[in-house]
Amino acid sequence: MTSIFQDIDFNFIRHFTIADFVHNVQIIGLSLVNGVARDGLGSDAEGGGCVLMGQDASLSMSDVTLQHCNAPQSSESGRGGAIFVGARSSLSVKESTIANCSSGQNGGGIYSDKHSHLEMFGVVLETLSTGTCPCVSTCPCISNAWIDSWGDDCKVYAKHPSWCFGESNRQCCACGGGRRATQFCEPTGAGGAYFAASHVSITMQFVEFRFCTAALMAGGAYLERNVVANISDSAFLDCVSTDGGAMMLNGNVSLRLTNISMHRNRASSSNGRGHGGALKAAVGGNTISIHNGTVVDNFAGKDGAGFHLTSSILDATHLSVNGNTATEFGGAAYLETSSTLTVSSSSMDDNMAGGNGGGVWAHESSTVILQVND
Repeated sequence: MTSIFQDIDFNFIRHFTIADFVHNVQIIGLSLVNGVARDGLGSDAEGGGCVLMGQDASLSMSDVTLQHCNAPQSSESGRGGAIFVGARSSLSVKESTIANCSSGQNGGGIYSDKHSHLEMFGVVLETLSTGTCPCVSTCPCISNAWIDSWGDDCKVYAKHPSWCFGESNRQCCACGGGRRATQFCEPTGAGGAYFAASHVSITMQFVEFRFCTAALMAGGAYLERNVVANISDSAFLDCVSTDGGAMMLNGNVSLRLTNISMHRNRASSSNGRGHGGALKAAVGGNTISIHNGTVVDNFAGKDGAGFHLTSSILDATHLSVNGNTATEFGGAAYLETSSTLTVSSSSMDDNMAGGNGGGVWAHESSTVILQVND
């Protein structure tokens, strides 16, 4: 089945749904604005403020503008502010713009579910955001770190508000206290512009991430375990999160970056975070290859303003890592246990750290190899 939608203004329709097992849909030259996610395709596909794809479907989009789309916070529809890609589905986006969209949970612009495929060429992802910070009086308790002397936590108090008294009023956000203290509340939301669930494959070329934010992790792109990504001729600019300002890899991710720019991204310090101003490789088993790129003027509220690696491998050639600042350790890079950094024909200039390792800080179990020539 082939369906083609061309040169139509969807300002009044606002939302486009592709059901499970529907293939070869093409959207060309459309504008989708002010869409809001709806629940329910009878599958795991939930979310997508402007476009909702079911499972095992395929869609190609070109010369499309998606703006002011929203997947609000809920248990089912808070993923993919503009687009939700269902499991095992395929999405191709070319010469398009996704801007000013948001989601309550993950993927302010696009959410790719497990085993799906994303291809992007000539796309601008701008001013996208995900997540919330529940540390305000009107938000529910989501942190259950506090327990009372009987072993009951805030979740129990939320079900029995008549129990609230004394200490619980101060320390349990279900009783009006803990939500106002950051140590008892956790921000949510990963992938300000893009979230890839496990086993997703990604190809991007000439893609720009601009001014994207996540309340918790990865202002630009969050890649879950076993994702394979090839990104070339692209840029991550002015993205912000508490961990992984531009990107975060969450275990066994294979990432290849070619002709890449990562400038002015920030991992702000919050609740012990602030790692990886440009990129954080967490959990372990990640392999990162960079050929030709600039990592400039990034900031980490704690460690690794350029890169923060945990049991991961980074191999870089012709890379400039300059002018990055970490409040604590590792201005250019911070290597936790069993990580390897190999840098060839590259520069690391004018990086700063408030503690040790203005250039590179490495754990004793990690390896750093610096080569003048290839």
